[in-house]
Amino acid sequence: MKTATITEFRRNLFRLVDEALATGEPIEIRRKGGRVVLRREPLEDVETRHERFERFMARPKPPGWAHVDIQPRSAVAESDRPWAWDEEPELDR
Repeated sequence: MKTATITEFRRNLFRLVDEALATGEPIEIRRKGGRVVLRREPLEDVETRHERFERFMARPKPPGWAHVDIQPRSAVAESDRPWAWDEEPELDR
């Protein structure tokens, strides 16, 4: 494991990170009696934006939303529809 102070890490941040990615060797960063370990992890564990969207869309709709189409294409169609101003309602005085 490579060890560096926070100052050394700051000065050589990109080089140290590139080395850690290339070799897989963790970097231990020491500061004020504590330590932080920077290590490479595989990307397979990271959920993609598309996967998060698909997981969201797989959830059941909230109560009372059964008739609402929440597909992106319907939202775009709704936003493209022009709106019309209705006269102001009569206010009871």
